[in-house]
Amino acid sequence: MNNPRNMYVRAIGFALLCALPAGCGGGGSASGGGGGGGTTPPTAAPTTQSCAISSSITCSVLTFSSNPQGLAVKLNGSSVGVTPMNSTPAFATVVNSYSITPSNSAAAFTYAFEQTDNGPHTIFYNQSADTTGSIASISTSSVARAEGSSRLVAGLRRPALASAHRTEYDAAHVLVSYRASALQSSGKMVSDLERGAGVTQALTIGPSQNGVITRLLAVPAGQSASTLMGSLRANAAVIETHQPHMRFAFGSSVTPNDPLFTMQDQWDMYRIGMPNAWGYTTGSASVAIAVIDTGLDVTQGDFGGSKVTFAEKVLGGVTTVGTSAVQDLDGHGTNVAGIAAASTNNAFGFAGVGFNTSLQAYRIFPDPVAPLYSQDPGYGTSTADEAQAIYDAVKNGVKVINLSLGAPPVDSQGNTGFDQTEYTAVEYAIAQGVVVVAAAGNEAAGVLDFPAAYQGVISVGASSLNDGNGNANVTPTYSASFPDTVASYSDYGPGLSVVAPGGDPTGASDGDLLHWITNTYSTTVADPNQRCSGNPCLAQIAGTSQATPHVAGASALMLALNPNFSPAQIAQMLESTADDISDARQGHGRVNLSRALAAAAGAPAPSTPTNANFVAIAYTPNGTNKPAIINVTYPKGAAVSSSGSFRIADIPVSASGYKIGVWYDANGDGLVDAGDWFGATSSTCSATAPCGAAAGITVAPVASGFVLN
Repeated sequence: MNNPRNMYVRAIGFALLCALPAGCGGGGSASGGGGGGGTTPPTAAPTTQSCAISSSITCSVLTFSSNPQGLAVKLNGSSVGVTPMNSTPAFATVVNSYSITPSNSAAAFTYAFEQTDNGPHTIFYNQSADTTGSIASISTSSVARAEGSSRLVAGLRRPALASAHRTEYDAAHVLVSYRASALQSSGKMVSDLERGAGVTQALTIGPSQNGVITRLLAVPAGQSASTLMGSLRANAAVIETHQPHMRFAFGSSVTPNDPLFTMQDQWDMYRIGMPNAWGYTTGSASVAIAVIDTGLDVTQGDFGGSKVTFAEKVLGGVTTVGTSAVQDLDGHGTNVAGIAAASTNNAFGFAGVGFNTSLQAYRIFPDPVAPLYSQDPGYGTSTADEAQAIYDAVKNGVKVINLSLGAPPVDSQGNTGFDQTEYTAVEYAIAQGVVVVAAAGNEAAGVLDFPAAYQGVISVGASSLNDGNGNANVTPTYSASFPDTVASYSDYGPGLSVVAPGGDPTGASDGDLLHWITNTYSTTVADPNQRCSGNPCLAQIAGTSQATPHVAGASALMLALNPNFSPAQIAQMLESTADDISDARQGHGRVNLSRALAAAAGAPAPSTPTNANFVAIAYTPNGTNKPAIINVTYPKGAAVSSSGSFRIADIPVSASGYKIGVWYDANGDGLVDAGDWFGATSSTCSATAPCGAAAGITVAPVASGFVLN
């Protein structure tokens, strides 16, 4: 199928630009649909295209089986067959909701899945052992470690703009994957093939991986991208050709404002427990966050001294190194960098989550052009440039990559937003031990944008405060009693890791600072109507772009405590320590950095975990503290609801003598050890009948020397 696979990536910030066809994400008006509190993923049939979009993409295949066999399987409410069977979901604008219907009166066994090309999955249902369990109580424990003192330093307005499901392509370039072995056997070089196709400008993207070389080619004058791709595909050494997708910075209209910096401005830092978190560590300059975005205003005082250790611009495949090259003409990147790691405790400007964490700035967005500037729907960046920036960031030793950018999984024309070059770069970074954090998206959709949807990425949605205040030009005094909710515009669904403060204003005129995220901004914005002055230059912005750097900064603090933490461990600690805000769109919850840093430090968390922090597992007692989990469908454990209930229904028929446990793995090390909470059935269970002992499990803190018996 000849389908050019390039997508613009927009940076995901909340910009009030309701003149665009998409509308705005604020107040639940994002183009992706409504997003009120407690909204569950839609069940309508997804808008899809064939999964076979490229020879290099192997779409995830789901294998369904059950005991007994012959049970009906439904996809989004429609019958698709009976067990055993396979299904290959297409990329879709909604979550694929599968269900297996028991032959008795039990409720359907459901499985939500979003196609992200992340390998095969087995969905197994054992009707005989279908068990409903619950947590009876969670024991409390005293805090064994005293927290250090808090380290706090005592506009402009941009609500979030959704990408409106526009999938656009970089028509001037083509990405080509070559098989190195085929080139070697033919005695030819890539330049030989490209020269024969009329290509005069090309460069290699990242290192050769698994014998595959990726090249970015400029489309020659007089040719189209499709013509060039067609001529290259005729060669046996060419694995795949496609156009780079474009990614967008979700941000636009700015109204100047020069507020006095107060604690009201940075309510977000209090909300996620930063004062206590900084008591564990204030970060290290040896841990760097790469902000791959619209650049950085290096003239702002919060980025002075040695804060920025490397700066690079990657545009159209051309790399320019130096702080002058990354000067921010949009403001989005500067704001994101400030939230992640503005210089803190320096008696100036804002506090950044990362405190002493260093920054590397990678500008991959072009100069905004009049008259629309960054409000232009086509203002975005190529995934080829994004991928090169990721490879360069890894080469330059970053520990965390922040991607406050993205585009939806499927556009209005049915084109998928999955991009192989972007995916390969992200997977490479994670494989090198780099934590990749990405914004979920601003469409209020039940599926995540790419790159947030890729496996292994810590995907971040936006939370907001419900302070009871409407569209008024006043700000209530911040109170910890204000409830959290998921922002009306925030994407959600399977794969969402956590939510973090992103704000949710009612519109550009909303004067309540508690509806926005306030931080630094750029004085060199190209659009004169969006430019601010001063040092610090202040902006009030909202969106999943602003939520994401909170988590990037948090990851850097955790790595300052232990540089050997893997990306998976960082994700586990953030997810298992998150606060349950009782919103179906919250992922694992709203991040709580006080608890996450306690887990990373190996200290007891300063508060007892909630039911939603636990997973339920079926395991075989083995006399060690590493659980031998036997769950098939949910090999990492089934989710425990806010009420404490759970369902274990994926036990292998051959299982015997297993127990059911509920587990909060505080430090993410995969071991039931000190700092964790754990509880289990008092007796063993059988795969031939429900396990009655799973009702009313008592959970307690884990002591040293614990083993699973």
